[in-house]
Parts: sequence; structure tokens; C-alpha cells
Amino acid sequence: MSYRDEIINLTNAKPSGVNGSFVGHCVVHNDKNPSLSIKFSDNNRNPLLKCHAGCSGDDLVNEFKNRYSSPFFESI
Repeated sequence: MSYRDEIINLTNAKPSGVNGSFVGHCVVHNDKNPSLSIKFSDNNRNPLLKCHAGCSGDDLVNEFKNRYSSPFFESI
């Protein structure tokens, strides 16, 4: 599974219809409605993550690292 697919699966993200962007559930807070915007770079390896509920980028990265064992999340 690619890093892109792994992030999409972990956040239950769906295409948002804007330039290949996705919207999914934030892994930091109990997200009932998708608040996490996800956009990937051209190589699909560098995601831009934005929680519109206010979670910080550092919190997002740390939560991915703490919750999921993956070489991708260990390398961030």
C-alpha cells in the first residue's frame, strides 16, 4: 500500500473534488464530521494536512506516529 493510500484509509478520506484533494476525519480529536483536508505533492509522498477544527500540524504528525506503526510515519 502506498503512503497516499495509507493516509486516505486511516482518515477514511474521500475526494473533495478540488485538484485531487481529499477530506477525512482528523486523527487528533473525536471527529464526527470530516474536518481534515489532505493534499499530496506530485510524488504522493508529502501530504499537506490541515485540520479545520484547529488541531496543529505537529499534533497531527505526532498522532499518526503514535497510533500507527508504519515506516512512513516513522520517517516524518
